[in-house]
Amino acid sequence: MATETINKGEFIIEHIGEVIDDALYEKRLWDMKYGGVQNFYICEIRKDFTIDATFKGNMACFLNHGCDPNCVLEKWQVDGETRVGVFASHTIEMGDPLTYDYRQTTR
Repeated sequence: MATETINKGEFIIEHIGEVIDDALYEKRLWDMKYGGVQNFYICEIRKDFTIDATFKGNMACFLNHGCDPNCVLEKWQVDGETRVGVFASHTIEMGDPLTYDYRQTTR
């Protein structure tokens, strides 16, 4: 939920967590799903680059899916390391939920 007005294009938060490959992603998803874990926070950025914030993460993992989202994920490089940020796709008013399209591929 936005705690203040956020302008279009403004950086909101970095999406952090453990970066895992496809094989580990599939294993974890299977283990959690059939192990009774009901809440898991996995964000697939591209093939072999998935952020698992289930055990290590920040508030970004709580952003919900929206068919008309007000946020986008963008990749950038810091010292050769890929980072993922959440940015406002249009002005977001205080109190609005923060959403992005879970099917989106990052720019």
